[in-house]
Amino acid sequence: MTAAIIMQNGAAALGYETLAVLAIVVYVVQGFVGYPLTAIFLKREARRLMASFPENREKWLAAKGSAANREDVQRKRLIPPVPEQYRSIYLSLFKVFATVFISIQLEKLTAGAVSRYVFCLLLGVIFAEIGILEKKCLDETQVAGSIAFNMTAAMSALDCFTITLIGKGGHGSMPHKSIDAITLSAQVINNIQYIVVNATHWNHW
Repeated sequence: MTAAIIMQNGAAALGYETLAVLAIVVYVVQGFVGYPLTAIFLKREARRLMASFPENREKWLAAKGSAANREDVQRKRLIPPVPEQYRSIYLSLFKVFATVFISIQLEKLTAGAVSRYVFCLLLGVIFAEIGILEKKCLDETQVAGSIAFNMTAAMSALDCFTITLIGKGGHGSMPHKSIDAITLSAQVINNIQYIVVNATHWNHW
């Protein structure tokens, strides 16, 4: 998703509106094609593992136990974790928003040479390693589903509106006293198209 957004912004900045749309199209098609294929291959792998489970049961259980023990041993991080009684959704959201804000400022400092999304990825990894952000911080905020839903709705949204033009009939001998609604409609369509394509950045459509 991040790569698609960066490609879309770069293509739009260069004036290639078709390529800007293509980036999102590739991302959407990936969902329609990639997810079903992934499900098929995962199902095949699950069947293979289930078939070999009886003869490898003891070895797998031992490996699972050692992995659980390794997870119990937490690495010491630069910033100690927040005590459980002070951890909340709002604190997690504040950390995430602070990371986004810093990323936006860094993008401005680089004059847009490095995208804010790249800074978000880098800062997310760094902050998680030193202890500012918790692992899977979006899960703690309980808004991951809402974010994904809103992004999908925004990308596929369609606004509809109606414009009514009222004309006025007249006689051929006095055309200046009439109002031609057909001519007005043509002017409205041309002006709206000019605003959308040539006078407004695609982010503001």
